[in-house]
Amino acid sequence: MKNIIEFLLSAKQNTYANDSGQTKSSRPNSYDLEYSEDDYHCLDTYLGTHSFSGLEVL
Repeated sequence: MKNIIEFLLSAKQNTYANDSGQTKSSRPNSYDLEYSEDDYHCLDTYLGTHSFSGLEVL
């Protein structure tokens, strides 16, 4: 099993870095990226495209 830092790096490489992982929006006009591996699950939600704010949950 990977540690949390390795998992976060893998999650970013498999969502943002390769433009995948987008899932159904969790709130109006949000962009959600989801990634799972072993016992870990990451949901990253952000609003906006240039100056944006968001939340990443493990």
